[in-house]
Amino acid sequence: MVAELNFDNPTVVSLVTYGAVLVGKMLFLLLLTSIVRIMRKNWANPEDAKAFSNARSNEEAKRMTVRDEAVERVRRCVLNDMENIIPFLLLAPMYVLTGPAHDTAVLFFRIFVVSRFVHTITYLFGLQPFRGFAYGAGLFVNSVFVYQIIKNGKF
Repeated sequence: MVAELNFDNPTVVSLVTYGAVLVGKMLFLLLLTSIVRIMRKNWANPEDAKAFSNARSNEEAKRMTVRDEAVERVRRCVLNDMENIIPFLLLAPMYVLTGPAHDTAVLFFRIFVVSRFVHTITYLFGLQPFRGFAYGAGLFVNSVFVYQIIKNGKF
């Protein structure tokens, strides 16, 4: 059975809702990166340091662009989200087109969303092995989607 991608399909409505939650989480992390940069007076570029801090010279501005571990941790979390959420957002609609049971699809969407929130919290606080488990859960969901798309695809 091939499902349709429209809002009459409750699985599509669920996907759009969970997808929006994930994108909102990513936007929050982008904002958090800026907040941490401001709090730590750590800028990505010398011109940012001059514009947004009290750096008076180019040399002083350059010193404010040295890597800061707190900023880098948030940035790596953003990159990890991009590496995992973007494939989910591409694969999930294709998965929905295979016509999965609504409850099964929603379960997978929820597992993925929870895994990304747990991953973010554990990443920001450096909590292993929980971060690895959360990453694995999201990877599992995306892998199931790939398998189901290939298995049920009409080539």
